[in-house]
Amino acid sequence: MSGGRFSSVCVLVLIVVSMLTMGGCSSGPNPALNLGGIDIEEVFNGQITRVHQILGGINTLGDVDKAQGELEQVSMNFDDLIFNSAKLPEDGQTALSLLAVKALPELDGLVGQVKSSPAMEEKLGGVMGDIVGKVRSLI
Repeated sequence: MSGGRFSSVCVLVLIVVSMLTMGGCSSGPNPALNLGGIDIEEVFNGQITRVHQILGGINTLGDVDKAQGELEQVSMNFDDLIFNSAKLPEDGQTALSLLAVKALPELDGLVGQVKSSPAMEEKLGGVMGDIVGKVRSLI
């Protein structure tokens, strides 16, 4: 009997690990992340992509000011996402939490990029910290 219990636990662990590692390998949108016809996963991933684009577009000090405004908009978009995430079913909230966990190392790398320049850190450090904090709040 204990062998059967051990086997069941091993299968459960394998399923959970598979879900965590294969996250993006599904055949389509996660229905639990659909809110009134809006794919929350697409919205979340779009905001992370937008942060990449904004920071990647910085070539001059003038670009830093423009980036600040654009990152503030992303931060406000995360406010909306957080507000609406409470409307998701429990499995949707869990799926969104997993997306946030997966995004944090990427965001931490972008924060490091901002901190590598005193001018960027001065202008963008606060808003990047806000964005990271908001993503963490989804966990």
